[in-house]
Amino acid sequence: VKKKRFNRIRTEFYNENGEKRVCYLKAQDARSFQHECDHLDGILMTDNVKWNDDNSIIYVDEFLRRQQILKPQIEELIAKFGPSQQNELYQIYDPLHPPCDEELVDILESILKKKDEQQQQMIEQDAQAIQYEM
Repeated sequence: VKKKRFNRIRTEFYNENGEKRVCYLKAQDARSFQHECDHLDGILMTDNVKWNDDNSIIYVDEFLRRQQILKPQIEELIAKFGPSQQNELYQIYDPLHPPCDEELVDILESILKKKDEQQQQMIEQDAQAIQYEM
């Protein structure tokens, strides 16, 4: 079942000694935490599924097939970023549990497009500055 979850969360809770704690979770930890909170609230993954919507439910073999297709695409896109940006991306993208839909691919492509547009604008501004100096 596909369910939208936040990739990064901040949670507050009380430990076994009654002390308030704050915890920041990301990637699979954040998604798992939200899943378990749903259970505490009496919610199951299947409760809000539209059973007649083919996009809501996929079978395991289809999930794995999509992961095999998307994992190389995602890693190729991540390789186009600088090392520090790659480290940040790998904090939210878990190669052991890649997504099975194109959402992350679309996001990465969008970021790279904006990055290319910004670089092109800088080149054009530099060219105009050189022409102005002449």
